[in-house]
Amino acid sequence: MKLAIMQAYFFPYLGYFQLINAVDKFLLYENISFRKESWMTRNRILAAKSKPFYIRLCVKSKSSNKKISEIKIVDQKWKLSLLKNIHHNYKFCEYYHEVMPLLEKIIHTETDSLHTYNSKTICMLAELLGITTIIEYSNTRYLNLEKELHLKYPKQKTEEPLQTMERKTERIISIARQEKADVFINAIGGSFLYSKPEFTENNLNLFFISTKDYKYQQSSRDFFQDLSIIDVLLNCGIEGTKELLNQFELV
Repeated sequence: MKLAIMQAYFFPYLGYFQLINAVDKFLLYENISFRKESWMTRNRILAAKSKPFYIRLCVKSKSSNKKISEIKIVDQKWKLSLLKNIHHNYKFCEYYHEVMPLLEKIIHTETDSLHTYNSKTICMLAELLGITTIIEYSNTRYLNLEKELHLKYPKQKTEEPLQTMERKTERIISIARQEKADVFINAIGGSFLYSKPEFTENNLNLFFISTKDYKYQQSSRDFFQDLSIIDVLLNCGIEGTKELLNQFELV
């Protein structure tokens, strides 16, 4: 069984959905520290005929001392601002009328939990794209694991990078063992962090997903890769985005 574990991002980029599509089970994990100014609360779309800019989800008390599970959404006003930004910059896109009503429904998902909001919107987008992977975002059964890791690797003000990686690696291997996974697939950025031999020693084959070069028509003269899935859907449509899901390789 192929497994991937990620934090739930805010309308993530195409490669994130490629990773979901590449595995049998995708675990959205909330039992770790929240990171300020991360992809959990922001992403990028394209200003018409210009450059990318950030769209944001508003949350209360952004603090790295809190778990992701503890972060709450401020209010719902940012949703109206987001919809206005999308309309203003994408209203002339070929697939605007096909995609926008669906996006509006997804954006209006109601919950005050950051993790739940991002998780639910990711699940709806995956369903829209015909992805059949099991996506799970309830992490309660891993609370004891986090307690054990905290005792073994107590957090310090100046934590050594090696200790951080040891904790992360042990978390992944423990969860994979519980899920009965024999393959773990990670984003390509993890290739600089994780050791394949260490995973193999624990009966887990480690791969990294690498998105192949791709382009599609955007409103700007230059092509900007890795924008929010919002940009891909509005420029490529649902079927065109589905075709891009398999534009990757495992290394």
